[in-house]
Amino acid sequence: LKDAEALPGAQHPRFDARAFAACERDWVGADASGRRRWLLWACKEAAFKVARKLDRAAVWAPARFAVEFDAWPRRVRWRERVFEVAVQADED
Repeated sequence: LKDAEALPGAQHPRFDARAFAACERDWVGADASGRRRWLLWACKEAAFKVARKLDRAAVWAPARFAVEFDAWPRRVRWRERVFEVAVQADED
């Protein structure tokens, strides 16, 4: 999170549109610190890694991995599968 490329505003203007569903973009946009963006990204990336092990045809298309906000640990949906993702965050 302290990397210059992870700071709010450092991403290409279309990054969020390619990576997140509309409801996810709204949630990310409500966080000036940028932490929510990378929380969702980490959830999607973790789910993809499992999806890829289960299905070698799985491709990295982050917007297709939908993070559900009403659960803890987070749930990530991809096709008919649901992955539970536990996140541990600190100041860094």
